[in-house]
Amino acid sequence: MWTKSTLPDAPDDGLPTPEVGEWGVEKYLRVWMYDEIFTTSMKGRWKRTYVDLFAGAGHAFLKESGRAVLSSAMLALRVTNRFDRYVLCEANPTRMAALRERVRRAAPEADVVFLEGDANRIAQRIVDEIPPDSLAFCFADPFGTNIRLSTIRVLAAARRMDFLILLALGMDANRNRELYRADESKRLDEFLGDATWRERWALERGAQVQR
Repeated sequence: MWTKSTLPDAPDDGLPTPEVGEWGVEKYLRVWMYDEIFTTSMKGRWKRTYVDLFAGAGHAFLKESGRAVLSSAMLALRVTNRFDRYVLCEANPTRMAALRERVRRAAPEADVVFLEGDANRIAQRIVDEIPPDSLAFCFADPFGTNIRLSTIRVLAAARRMDFLILLALGMDANRNRELYRADESKRLDEFLGDATWRERWALERGAQVQR
């Protein structure tokens, strides 16, 4: 039951579907397995809440294989023992509209809260939608380093919560490190929760050159 080897194909429903690389298969399978472990092991012990900070459109198009598959939010609805509540956040209005419609079609009876906006800016709204007596599983899959440590701290301090966070460091931090090293860039400051990292970075880089 917990082991997942194949992602469900997504129906061609005419709604917006973002492209992802073939690596998305492994990512979605792993989070789907964790959904199953979490909901089954906690059934009867806690009210269970699923939180997706970057929920997307619910479907994803694998550009290498040409397959359309269910992505994280829709997979969380496909577990054997469904979560008691779902809190789905998405900043892109087009993707949010597609997600709303897909959830309505697939699971109209589920208790789902949709929060449109940047998860970093609506952290308290997210907290308010998580029942205080529940245990939450929070999945964060940002496109880059656009998740702030302060956001995770707000959520963790307010509710009992497990986190699974995917960091696309190779796609963002490594490619844009010169941009982020600039003093005017605050992206990594907010990501790390520390504005002094540049000094330590310079020291480490200097030490590597001397070796």
